[in-house]
Amino acid sequence: MNKSFDWNAKKFYTATELDTYIESSKNSFIGKKIEEIVALGVLYTSIGFDNDENKCIKYADEDDWFIEDLDKNKKSFPTHQVALSLDEPVILRFNDKHFEIKYCEFSNAQIAINTIDLIDILNLENNITVKKVNKYFVKNIIGQTLVDIKICHTCIPDNYTSHYRKKGEDMYDEILFIFENGYQLRISSDIDYMVLSEQPSWLKMQNFSKDYWNSFSRYNEEENKPSFSELIASSVPKENSNLQIITKLIYGLDLDIGFDCNNTNSSLWIAESMNWVPNIFYFLEAIIYSKETEIFFYCDEEGRDSFLYVQTINDKKIRFIHLSDKKYIGEHTLNDFNIKQDVIIDKREFIEKFYSAIKKAVATVTIDELNEEGWGHLLNDEYELLKKGSKIIEIFLEVNN
Repeated sequence: MNKSFDWNAKKFYTATELDTYIESSKNSFIGKKIEEIVALGVLYTSIGFDNDENKCIKYADEDDWFIEDLDKNKKSFPTHQVALSLDEPVILRFNDKHFEIKYCEFSNAQIAINTIDLIDILNLENNITVKKVNKYFVKNIIGQTLVDIKICHTCIPDNYTSHYRKKGEDMYDEILFIFENGYQLRISSDIDYMVLSEQPSWLKMQNFSKDYWNSFSRYNEEENKPSFSELIASSVPKENSNLQIITKLIYGLDLDIGFDCNNTNSSLWIAESMNWVPNIFYFLEAIIYSKETEIFFYCDEEGRDSFLYVQTINDKKIRFIHLSDKKYIGEHTLNDFNIKQDVIIDKREFIEKFYSAIKKAVATVTIDELNEEGWGHLLNDEYELLKKGSKIIEIFLEVNN
């Protein structure tokens, strides 16, 4: 009997229904290693980076990968930050559990669990392409243990493909599979295609913060003021100090973070109106797992610009610096950057104190209380992410206890 591919997967149109589904099913995947990624259909124009950090591209009409700037004159193969463009379901295999997804339309993914039999697919008459794509994700994803699955809520529709969706609707854009090494497998839609990509959880925030760091440092030099590297070189860090971190919630979900080291005090105000507050977790995750020797966190304190900066000294020790242009004289603010804190501290101790301070602050308020104050409908997504915390950080603290 001739057979055709008939996939009975549910479509998830709103963030709420998808979030409910993910929360109810993710525990059967968490704690398992991802063993295989199988794509059904054609691999279209895709990108990635090789071991020499060359950007590689595979065109829709080619089977080979080329170094982008060399216009097909030199072939290469991507090993990390690979983003594949697909138009049919992809299967993520965690031992006996298969997560199946097709996400080619913004905020309207089709998802099922353990419904596609690959042996049956190979026998279909309509010649469906079955392609194992492990080779693109061996370096950072394949074999890693899953610690969480979450979606990224948004109230802004895709301007190119979702004109029928209205701003303010209950929507989502990305679905993230987060692994214990700090990497995440991101599934998103791009016009009529699904994009499957890997990325460190902290990379986007690090690039954003580093760009601001470099920009402000150059501006200082142009104004004949010390660059940030010169400020750091002239500062003497406190060693073996008892750094205290105290955090509280103000104005709804703003984080007011205080640093106290040997009677030297400074504060950082992560205002929700200017920042995505849960990004602070990415700063801590980068300190744990990033191979970079410098880690950055930029914060716009509603007109004042502040940075948290970490240098890696060795596997155990870091140098933590709080740098800001925040200084008051009467009603006026001086715009000269200076170092507020400079501390050498055990990495685990710093992560534990910082993370615990955030979690304790968030635990002091509920979403109902935020609703009563008129904040809840605006801050629900951020509150839920802060409340959940970071599995990556928690695993690091547990392993290094």
